[in-house]
Amino acid sequence: MPTWDEIRRYVRKHYHPIAETETSLTLQCVFPDGARQTVLVSHLTHRSGGPFVEVASAVGDTRSLAAADALAYNDRVSTGTLVLVGELICLRQLLKLEDLRLGDLDHALTYVASEATRLRRVSRRPPVSPELFWYLAS
Repeated sequence: MPTWDEIRRYVRKHYHPIAETETSLTLQCVFPDGARQTVLVSHLTHRSGGPFVEVASAVGDTRSLAAADALAYNDRVSTGTLVLVGELICLRQLLKLEDLRLGDLDHALTYVASEATRLRRVSRRPPVSPELFWYLAS
């Protein structure tokens, strides 16, 4: 079982965080098409069944993704879940520290960053049709 300090050193060496606290590291993932996704890696010690490493990334807010859609998504996926954090909907994966291998962390980071980017694209609401506002001009 790696320690949180070992995990932090590993993430610093392989991913170059843009911000860091005692219990978290923030990464900026850049994709070949220019898309960017921020991912937070956190050490959770006060969670039932823990400690855990949480890998999480924002997908949207409560206006861009309906609760029923998020629950249906959670039912379909085998890893990671959508969770509500304040007004944000985040894709998150918990990795139990006692079972963690550093390769698991690489997989979780890749999955969360790419899937959160994909979900942001497909859940974004299109602009409102101009016809909706025609009554204002009359």
